[in-house]
Amino acid sequence: MKNKLIYNFKSISYNITMKKEIQKIAIVRLSALGDIVNSAIVLQFIKSTYPDVKIDWVTEKVFAPILQNNPLIEKVHTVNLKKFKKEKSFKLLSELVKKLQNLGEYDLVIDMQGLIKSSIVSRLISAHTHGFDRNSAREYLAAFLYKSSSKVPYENGVVERNCFLVADALGFEITKEMILNKKPIFEVTRKFEMIPERKHVAFVIGASWESKIYPPELVAKICDELQELCYIIWGTGRREN
Repeated sequence: MKNKLIYNFKSISYNITMKKEIQKIAIVRLSALGDIVNSAIVLQFIKSTYPDVKIDWVTEKVFAPILQNNPLIEKVHTVNLKKFKKEKSFKLLSELVKKLQNLGEYDLVIDMQGLIKSSIVSRLISAHTHGFDRNSAREYLAAFLYKSSSKVPYENGVVERNCFLVADALGFEITKEMILNKKPIFEVTRKFEMIPERKHVAFVIGASWESKIYPPELVAKICDELQELCYIIWGTGRREN
C-alpha cells in the first residue's frame, strides 16, 4: 500500500457503471508543450489496462506535431483557439463548434487541463466528461461542465495529478512505482554521444509567452560561465496562427 497514490476524491457513479465498456475515449489537453508532455505519460497506463481502447487527443493546432504518429493515439484532433481569439470571428467559432460536435461518439472525454476553455471543448465533444473538481481545477468554473470529477490536491506533483485523474476516471490504479518505472513517452530519433567525464546541460529556451523567453545573449553567458557541455534545444522556427 505504501506506493499507492492516496487521495480524497469523489466521483459520480456514472463512471463505475461503465468501466468494463470502455472502447473509445478522448483526452483534452490543449496546451502548452511541456504540459502536453507531462500529460502523455498516462497513455501507456491506459493501454496496459484497456489494451483495445481507442484514444483520441484534442489539442491546439500548433502542438499537434508532437502527438502525431504516437502508436498509442488513434487520432489527434486540433482546435485553433488562438486564431479565434485573435480574429474574433463568429464564422470560425461556428466552424469549431460544429467540428467538435461531429468528432464522433466517446465513452468518456477526460479534460486534463482544468480550464474553462478546455471544459467547454470537452462538453461540446460529449456529455460524458470527467475532470478535476472545483477545488482541484485551475479555473473552478470548469468543474460545472463535467459529468463526473476527481478531487486531486495541488500539493501533489503535476504528473501524479494527471495520473490520478485518469486512473480515477477509468477505474484503475497507477502507483508511484509505475510512474517511476514508466516507459519513454516519445520515440528517441537521435542519440547523442556523451562524454562521461563531463557534465551535459540542456537549455530549453522556447516558450509560448514572450515574458517567459530568456534573452539569447544571457543564455550564452550562462553557458560560458558553466564551463560544461551545453546544448540549446529549440524548435523549427515555424509558427502558425
